[in-house]
Amino acid sequence: MKNTRRCPKCGGSDIIRGTTAVNGAYDKLQAGVFKAARTDRWVCCGCGYCELWVAQESLEGLKEFWGSPEGDGP
Repeated sequence: MKNTRRCPKCGGSDIIRGTTAVNGAYDKLQAGVFKAARTDRWVCCGCGYCELWVAQESLEGLKEFWGSPEGDGP
């Protein structure tokens, strides 16, 4: 949805983007001891389907903090 501006569920194009609040507990993704990754929610106004995306500038910090999925993160 973020890239195509089309809903993968209903095919609608009435899409909005909402940037999460820094202190939003649900969308907060820890990226360090005192850091959180910024996330954006993309919502289809036709059917209500939504996707949560991590902001591009937060990806490297997440990789450094969490490590690989094999278990070398916190």
